[in-house]
Amino acid sequence: MSKEVSAPNPALIRLQILTPISILLSLAANLVAALAINPSLKRINDDYITILTPRASLIGAYWLLLYVLQIGYCVILAVARKVETRDTIIHAVGIRFVLANLCMGLWTLFFSLRYFLVSEIFLLLALVLLISVWALLLVYPPSIRKRPMDTFFIHAPMRMFLVILLNVDVWQNGLLAFRWYKYIGEEPFSPDRPGKWEGEHSKHSWIAFGVIMAVGLINAFIVFIGRDVVWAVSSIFLYIALLIKGPKPAQIFIPLVLLAVLQLVSLIASTLYYRYKANRAGEIRLPADEEDATPIARPNGVSHHTDSFVVQGGKPIQKQQPREIGEEL
Repeated sequence: MSKEVSAPNPALIRLQILTPISILLSLAANLVAALAINPSLKRINDDYITILTPRASLIGAYWLLLYVLQIGYCVILAVARKVETRDTIIHAVGIRFVLANLCMGLWTLFFSLRYFLVSEIFLLLALVLLISVWALLLVYPPSIRKRPMDTFFIHAPMRMFLVILLNVDVWQNGLLAFRWYKYIGEEPFSPDRPGKWEGEHSKHSWIAFGVIMAVGLINAFIVFIGRDVVWAVSSIFLYIALLIKGPKPAQIFIPLVLLAVLQLVSLIASTLYYRYKANRAGEIRLPADEEDATPIARPNGVSHHTDSFVVQGGKPIQKQQPREIGEEL
């Protein structure tokens, strides 16, 4: 049974102030960069083509859902009363999530300015922070039955945040930082725009192949071990976003398809495996004879045996009665 507390906690109060501010700064930076400046985030995404460029509209929908869940997390912060929820927020999520959102706000700024190397540094910092949050959340597992709001608004957004950085953002921005892109915008003759797509396309395609396979296998392992529906669905969605934005060479397209299928297979296999383990555990019982023969001492000195009966002539007849401890046979 979950315990409730009402005493104020200084660490929780700090998070109640800093977390909404960091989310609002990150959200405002994204909205300004997407709607109010030129080139916008979508324009940069479409002008600087890498082999890991995703479909901008799908990534936008993903971030929209993620920000909605983060707002839900702020509500949980404000109304949390259960000890388990407070411990999860303070000890697992903590200030690291605040710093990750600030890193994403700074990433938006430098990505919009097309300082791709600087923006990559902030993405890597956010990735490290979110990996630490995810690892600590393993100590505070979700309970969909007892604390469903924790599952939806604490665990789910943290995983979604980590998955998009791990599968898309870090690697796409990394290719831009290394200038492994093809610029197709309105400044094709600018000296700092050509990129190195043509000359090194084969090289960075195989590097990206290795990265995609390694990350995809990590995804599948996490999905299988944790029966992680959020991780599986998020990964599959992001693979689709990558697939439908061309051009993709064969060494990128084929692994993306196979890994999307692998996430689904891992989730199904995990569900069946844990169900099988639960069924096996349910079959383990003490034998009836051993259970009947186990004496239980009572306060009044009576040694009690579970009564057993036989049926004779259609009527149950008691075989054994309780007797006093120490009574002679």
